[in-house]
Amino acid sequence: MTNSKNTKRALLASVLSMMLCLAMLIGSTFAWFTDSVTSGKNRIVAGNLDVELYYKNASTSDWENASEVSPANPTFFVDKDGKAILWEPGVMAVTQFKVANVGSLALKYSLATLKADFNAMAGHDLSEVIKFAVIDNDQYTADSTRESILALNPTFDDFTGFTAEGHLLPADKATGDEPSAETFTVVAYWAPNANDVDNLYNVNNGQKTDDNADQLYINIEIRLNAAQYTYEKDSFDENYDADAEYPEVAGGDESWYVEGENTLTISTAAHLVDLAKRVNEGESFAGKTITLKNDIVLDKSSNWVPIGIEGNAFNGTFDGDNKTVSNLFYDQKKSEGLNAVGLFGVVGNATIKNLTVEGEIVASVKGIGTYSCGGVCGYAAGSATIENCKNKVTINCTDISEDSIAEVAVGGILGGATLSSGFKTTINSCTNEANITVGKESISAQCFAGGIAALTDGTALVTDTQCFNKGIVTVSGDMSFKDDIVVNLENLFA
Repeated sequence: MTNSKNTKRALLASVLSMMLCLAMLIGSTFAWFTDSVTSGKNRIVAGNLDVELYYKNASTSDWENASEVSPANPTFFVDKDGKAILWEPGVMAVTQFKVANVGSLALKYSLATLKADFNAMAGHDLSEVIKFAVIDNDQYTADSTRESILALNPTFDDFTGFTAEGHLLPADKATGDEPSAETFTVVAYWAPNANDVDNLYNVNNGQKTDDNADQLYINIEIRLNAAQYTYEKDSFDENYDADAEYPEVAGGDESWYVEGENTLTISTAAHLVDLAKRVNEGESFAGKTITLKNDIVLDKSSNWVPIGIEGNAFNGTFDGDNKTVSNLFYDQKKSEGLNAVGLFGVVGNATIKNLTVEGEIVASVKGIGTYSCGGVCGYAAGSATIENCKNKVTINCTDISEDSIAEVAVGGILGGATLSSGFKTTINSCTNEANITVGKESISAQCFAGGIAALTDGTALVTDTQCFNKGIVTVSGDMSFKDDIVVNLENLFA
């Protein structure tokens, strides 16, 4: 009997212990799933940092995106019809720029105008007589006259550029003291001078043509940077992003170039930008060798300007030294007028070798007679050689307009080559690894696509058998591969 009682007591104690443990477990579990942690003013808020630069269209008075302005279609300092101004003593022109916060985070910005180029001269340098000033935008309206602007006593001088810094709040948080946008007004003025006997400086001897040919345009290069501003707060104050730095923008850097040297080295994106500028302004680099010292990452926010344009081809040797140029980005809509696109646009008697290119090209082909696009090179206008190169630039060329289009050629390594007698373009040991998409919808233009090259012929193109296409070449609409014009290539098309 005693043993039986002890056993019952032990069982009861065990059951009570199990129930107590179960209750504690339920309590702990409930606490685990219902507990919360708070700390003063901490918040995690998602947002985006986005800034845009606009200009006021002289014809419509509308604000338009300045990033879409093409050097081939100048927009600044033009008359109300969008045509070049006939400059003479006493003429004044105004253009306006606006920096706007179009994101959801407060930002700080720095604006710099780097240069002003005059596109045409008549034996005299117009920069000698046309001067510039920046005036307070609050004192300028669309009805302002030359006399009212001069009454503000602006200081006109040579264009050495101007800089501005400030901060902008998101539109929904902006106030009168802290706006979401700021406007700058730039004035160009040819002051009358007693020594101006006649219009010696004028283009076309003072005769304005019906179109804009040979007229004077003033192109301004503008650089805009933005970083997060000390506005959003954490548990302590609003200074957690006080040290936010502006991103590096790849502007031109001339330090790589040595006058008279035939062997040159490029080390940075800014050096590569400067090379493009020099070639596009007329320096061919014939007889010179340029070697890439480092891998280069381009600034994707800046539309790439190809090295070499129609009339100003690259004629030197570019040795990539087995390095890579990455982050190349080109959107045709932002650079209308260029008809040869790639890392190199137009090359002549040039050699490009030992190079890999990565990035993206989006081609919107409108109003261009012929168009050539390639990841490494757009168009070979002479006896060019491309060897040991690899393309990883995806190309999408499906926005093709009927307007004035005669021929479109898109290839991974090379778009097209001249078919003129006496020239041979050689492509050796090259590989395309990027996808290429080309299409049209029953228009009269001829369209050609290729994994390595698109528009060439048997006499113009000489290759060995070490070229390979590993990308997917997609065509749509009324077009097809032109594979009969390329010889001795293995795996040319996907």
